[in-house]
Amino acid sequence: MATAYRKNGMYEVEVSTCFLTRNSVRIQKQKRKSIPTIKPVSIELWHHRLGHLNRTDIRKLTGMSTGIRIQENDTQDRKFCVSCLEGKMDCKYRKKSSTRASRKLELIHSDLCGPFPTNSVSGSRYFIIFVDDATRYTWVYFLKRKNSEEVLKVF
Repeated sequence: MATAYRKNGMYEVEVSTCFLTRNSVRIQKQKRKSIPTIKPVSIELWHHRLGHLNRTDIRKLTGMSTGIRIQENDTQDRKFCVSCLEGKMDCKYRKKSSTRASRKLELIHSDLCGPFPTNSVSGSRYFIIFVDDATRYTWVYFLKRKNSEEVLKVF
């Protein structure tokens, strides 16, 4: 058990309240002796590792954390991340306005769904739906098999 306080957007564990066993204290001492020096890594690699976090916030993290070191290089800030650019793209669709049917049963939309893992009460595993474009009237028929004869019989 330990107590942690929020500091600069991150939680910091208070060591004085941390419950440690003798074995864990010995392990911690061994780890302190063998802590390798952390090599600086390019800001672009940290950008990818941190889920495409912006470069300003990555630089802020270096001051908050001991495990993040950045190679200082002027050309790195000028590189573009393709994934970030694609995520920011805005697509304008020029969909043509569609005309609806003016008379009943002039245009009918249909969809056949299934098979479902559980049969219905009547033993059906499929259903077909028909929608009249003009009135939006809807018919739903349940089917036991997905064959053309049964589908053509229902409507």
